[in-house]
Amino acid sequence: MSFSFATYNTFFDNREKQRRLRQEIQQIEKKAEIEPEKAKFAWDLARVKLEEYFDRNLTQVSSVFRFAILTMTIGFGFVLWGITIAGVDPTHQTAWVAALSGIVTEFIGVTVMVIYRSTMAQANSFMEVLERINTVGMAVQILDSIPDGEAQLKNATRTELVKLLLSGVVRAKKEGVIAKRAGAG
Repeated sequence: MSFSFATYNTFFDNREKQRRLRQEIQQIEKKAEIEPEKAKFAWDLARVKLEEYFDRNLTQVSSVFRFAILTMTIGFGFVLWGITIAGVDPTHQTAWVAALSGIVTEFIGVTVMVIYRSTMAQANSFMEVLERINTVGMAVQILDSIPDGEAQLKNATRTELVKLLLSGVVRAKKEGVIAKRAGAG
């Protein structure tokens, strides 16, 4: 019962959040049309769209986890039922069928948990991308805050920001390679 309530509650909470994000996307698109020279709106739009995608991914992760727990609980119930029947009447064939079906259901539950694990890894990857987009967005806002009369300062700041952003990408790639090697070893 609580599984059904949690799923129902999550579904409607996510629908509301999706509706709010779609409205935010429309507002940002309007602002970008009005002031196309401002890079801030393009970054905001990218951030909100990625956030929407990330939220959908988290909803899927949550659903997969709940399904795995439900499946494993049902499988464990089958195993207990089979053991109980075998304890009452050891010659009863239903006990073996129940126990085997429980084991198969547990295997399915474990398989779903492996899917959950890979989905969580993907969610973590999306989070890193969202972090990078936010960093770029902050850099663009800083750049936009420099007055247009300060062209030399603005160009120097752009150069420095590009260097910092590129060094962050290179560092992230190196860390990703190191993490993959550590996971394989």
